[in-house]
Amino acid sequence: MTSGRSFMAGLMKAKLQINKLYVLLILVFALVASIGIMWFLNNFERKETEIRIHQSPEARHNPLFAATLFLQELGIEAESHRGRDLLVNLPPAGEALFIYRQSGVLSPTQLDNLYDWIDSGGHLIISPKEVLSAEKNEAGDDDLVSRMGVTLRYSNEKSNCGCESKKASAENENETKLSENTLLEPEPQEENADLNAPDSDETEFDYTDTISTELDGVKLDIDFSNYTHLEEGWQDPAFSLISSEQDGAYLLQYTYGSGKVTVLTESSIFDNDEIEDTGHSYLLGWLVKDNHKVWLLYSNDVVGIYTLLYQNLPRFLFSFAGLVVFFIWMFQYRVGALHGYKEVGRRNVLAHIDGIGSFNWRLDQGATMLARTREPVISYWTQRVPGNDSKQIDLDTVAELSGMDRQEVESGLYSQVKSEQDLIAVCRCLQKLRNGGSA
Repeated sequence: MTSGRSFMAGLMKAKLQINKLYVLLILVFALVASIGIMWFLNNFERKETEIRIHQSPEARHNPLFAATLFLQELGIEAESHRGRDLLVNLPPAGEALFIYRQSGVLSPTQLDNLYDWIDSGGHLIISPKEVLSAEKNEAGDDDLVSRMGVTLRYSNEKSNCGCESKKASAENENETKLSENTLLEPEPQEENADLNAPDSDETEFDYTDTISTELDGVKLDIDFSNYTHLEEGWQDPAFSLISSEQDGAYLLQYTYGSGKVTVLTESSIFDNDEIEDTGHSYLLGWLVKDNHKVWLLYSNDVVGIYTLLYQNLPRFLFSFAGLVVFFIWMFQYRVGALHGYKEVGRRNVLAHIDGIGSFNWRLDQGATMLARTREPVISYWTQRVPGNDSKQIDLDTVAELSGMDRQEVESGLYSQVKSEQDLIAVCRCLQKLRNGGSA
């Protein structure tokens, strides 16, 4: 009894030691974790880092992808599209349509529908289709801005930038110097002169024209290419951005009915590479601020057949799979009542003969059947009539031997049938001739 109590006391003591060890381990782990968390919080802080990555596949084939995202960030509903569907099925009035680059030709009816849409409150943002030469005064009918009378021309047509004149004068001057100094020795060059340095007479031309303007109290600097400029149409623009040299405009906005037409020298100021400029992005937002939605058409080329099939392939596969499932389900069930099997007994001989006769009559009105029926009768009477060596039967002899009239014999052996009654009459005569001969 005493040994049992000591064993239980030892067991309880061992359990208490184990529990103390567990508690100690938990306290040590909590202490290490607390120290680690405090060290991490004191040595690290949360920061936002921008990492530049390559262009996404959508940005590579959509030059207005960044402009679309920018307008969406401003709270303006915007969508990018490709194809001619937006030019045929125009968006609702009060929305803006930005055509990045013109291509193809619209029919006169489609062009009328486009300007009717503008007149009802639409906003068209576009650039002219081509740059006109000095000989042409009006844009072609295939240009969507032709009805506004706006033309796009080269800026160097009036002054030619002085490029040709400077080049010619420089060549003449060099020739004059060369002729005068032919016998003179060339001047020595300085030791420290840079042989690769450009000539001081050469002039570098900058084709960027920075326009400073103020929109809604915000001062902006917008970079345009001064290579081309716009000439005003038949009416005064409601808003314009004139070039620094005052030789034309870079942007013209006209009021057309309840809508607007904004014409730019180039739409590339709003593409993925140029939209990051503050002036360009703010100008785009300012142009479409009054529109409910902006449709950015980055290409109005007709979509190829293979691209169209690829775009609609998931719908086709889904429809085809649904059709297969429908047919599998349909073939599991019958449509309509089951056809009962008719028990066909043994046919009557007379019914069989009647069927064969009806069939032969439909083929050739019984000619073949009648010929086969007459053949054994004629053969029999040819052999039966005595002294007759030819195949022609003596009708009088046959009538005398058979006890029939000569007319009946001739009708049975040689007459033509034209109706079912004639066929029945001839068959009766043949039956009598056959019976008479056997008798």
